[in-house]
Amino acid sequence: MKISEARLTLYAFISAIETDLKNLIITQIIPLHNSTYFIPDSGLRDTSIKRFTKDHPGLDPESNLNDIVHYVDFQDTYKILLQNSQLKPDCVDKVKPLVEKLDHIVPIRNRVMHNRPLLHGDLGFVYGFLQDVSVEDVFSTSRLTLQQIETDPNYILSIDLPRFTAEDEIVYHNLPVPDFDETGFIGRKKDALEITKLLLGSTRVVSVIGEGGMGKSALMLKVAYDIADMGERCPFDMILWTTAKTTMLTPAGIVEIKDAIDNFPGLVRNLAGHIEDTNKSLTENIDLVLEVFKTFKTLLIIDNLETIINEDIKAFIREAQLHSKIAITSRVGLGELEYPRHLDGLSEAESVTLIREAAKMRNEEMLVRLNNSRLSEIAKHLHYNPLALKWFVNSVVAGKNPDEVVMNKDSLLEFCLSNVYDKMSNSAKLILNTILAARTPLTEAELAFYTEKSAVELKKAIISLIATSFVKRTVTKNSAGDELSYSITDFAREYLLKHNKLGKVFIAAITDKKNKLIGSSEQRKIAKKHSEFSVIAIEARTSTEIIASRYLQQALQLSRQQEYEPALDKVGEAKNLAPNYFEVYRVSGFIKSLSDDLLGAEEDFQIALEIQPDNARLNFYYSGFLLKSLGDSAKAFEYISKAYRDRPDANEVVIEYARNLVYQGTYDDGISALEKLIRSNPDLSVKTSQIVGTLLINAYRRYAEKEYVIKKDTGEAFKKLLKANDVFTLCTDMRVVDERMIDEFGNALFYMLTIIDEQGLSHLLTYAQQIYDKCKVLITKSSYHKAIAKALESL
Repeated sequence: MKISEARLTLYAFISAIETDLKNLIITQIIPLHNSTYFIPDSGLRDTSIKRFTKDHPGLDPESNLNDIVHYVDFQDTYKILLQNSQLKPDCVDKVKPLVEKLDHIVPIRNRVMHNRPLLHGDLGFVYGFLQDVSVEDVFSTSRLTLQQIETDPNYILSIDLPRFTAEDEIVYHNLPVPDFDETGFIGRKKDALEITKLLLGSTRVVSVIGEGGMGKSALMLKVAYDIADMGERCPFDMILWTTAKTTMLTPAGIVEIKDAIDNFPGLVRNLAGHIEDTNKSLTENIDLVLEVFKTFKTLLIIDNLETIINEDIKAFIREAQLHSKIAITSRVGLGELEYPRHLDGLSEAESVTLIREAAKMRNEEMLVRLNNSRLSEIAKHLHYNPLALKWFVNSVVAGKNPDEVVMNKDSLLEFCLSNVYDKMSNSAKLILNTILAARTPLTEAELAFYTEKSAVELKKAIISLIATSFVKRTVTKNSAGDELSYSITDFAREYLLKHNKLGKVFIAAITDKKNKLIGSSEQRKIAKKHSEFSVIAIEARTSTEIIASRYLQQALQLSRQQEYEPALDKVGEAKNLAPNYFEVYRVSGFIKSLSDDLLGAEEDFQIALEIQPDNARLNFYYSGFLLKSLGDSAKAFEYISKAYRDRPDANEVVIEYARNLVYQGTYDDGISALEKLIRSNPDLSVKTSQIVGTLLINAYRRYAEKEYVIKKDTGEAFKKLLKANDVFTLCTDMRVVDERMIDEFGNALFYMLTIIDEQGLSHLLTYAQQIYDKCKVLITKSSYHKAIAKALESL
């Protein structure tokens, strides 16, 4: 078992402090006593005597007081000194100011002696303590130890660290000695806390996923030791650790690790070997391990699982998690079997600390002297990856120039990423290439557009890339809500640029699609500006919606050719990309109404309104659907009123609002709005003028019917029909008359003749004849022409 130099150094320092404290008791306190009562605390006294008697059953404790001292724990040594302060104040006065620092050393000693992960600052704190107390005569052993290690650092390699056996542990485990002692465990407090909570909670399988060198193993080992140290509160009887790591990175490059587990049978055999010596078959070993998991509450930790991920290991984990908790570190996730916890790089401050501590341990003064800003710059180039930072320090210690090390990371990149990239699917690699070529983060919709992959295949590939930490997600807040975009992680980008150079043809193809997307967006903006309430004026606020809007535009083109099923298929593609995009449902409702799927259309419009209840265009189209397709004038008026409140300046909204007023029988308000529109707006388009004119003529005719039939007011009815004639004359002068308007006016003129005939108003016949004569050429195009001519002849 390899013990780090940092741990041995700490052991030497703390042992020296403990020796000095015990010597104080032996030389200054025991001579003043004639019994074991030099230990005032009865509980501590009994424990110390019991320990002594166990090792020396034939000796009398009261006659061996000096030996009793060696059975006192580190913390109890200075407690005994303080409790004897009334007998020897000079001795205690030198120890009393050190109590707070000695209390701080106690947990450090426990970490050293119990093979627990050292924390950042442990070595520095104890080293500083020795420097402070070495000037005191009573700490002579500490002074000599400090001098010896500073003079000959290799001295510590001759020290044997006492073994702490598994029998001394409340929770059985086979956790390895941490390999990050030289710097101590730096940062990751939040990560450690969250993973611990997951393992102590209801989650069965927890994976710590990240690029190579992110410190996944170190973090998991720290968490495992923390859980083991819960003692009687620990929910596990046993913590088993097995590693599939097969290589390690050194300044000289990647090297193989001896006796590494690189397959599933080897992993199972390793686990079984920790339970009992066995040469059984694979099936027997699996049964043995699972039986132990059923009997004992076990936390199984599999380190670097990506080396042997296959269906066998997945089946084993699927079965094992029914009886135990499982923690995994891997560069690749297991998918549905796990709760993934992605691990990113250290913070800037933590990275600087790591470089400094590693440099101090290697006596690399050049790095130690560098200021924080320079170290921060180096850490940024190395993407705050802990392994990369240590590799950097080791490389500089080996004689390489710092700038050269930072700029030439081939072996590091190869170690961290190559075995993951090589196993990727072609779809995953295509997505990486697409993001690289686009030179910007891309949404799922943009990736679908660029790669032309199906939604299912695309999502599967994206999930696999996130699981390997090659791709990260970023949430962008906008008016449409949160939008996810995907980008390549820094290390992965650097690796791909070195090992996966893209060709000009591929980059040109992505750029061409990018330009088409921009062009499509511009066309959509022009269409909206030209006619905001046109069915083809599709609102898109995000990149995802822009992509989806392309499919909607294609759907509308197909619907104009009455190809409704293909059109709705396009709508479906848009819905897959942007399920919460209200325009998807508006366009779908519009197309379904054309294909006579009226109930389906209404459902789509209602979904759209749930998403965007106050959208004027949406309320406008739903009102039109209710009025024209379902004949629900009351409900139609409710929604057009909402649109009118929002956009009283929009001609299309005013027209529909007025139409609804007319259909509701509120003629004066409807007519007033239309008259104002056509007479006070010189910039009104020909098409809009035709619509307004036709609707006005229709409104006056309906108004006349109301006056004549319901109110029996023939005079008012005739006046309204004359108003219809005024509108037709105006439109004739404006040269905006079309066949529909002519037909509507023909209907009004025929109704005028009907009233004259029924009421015997021969004196009004002249007005009707004059009107007819004036527009006779146009009236011939009306479906009412023959009826009008016949009525004039009879009158």
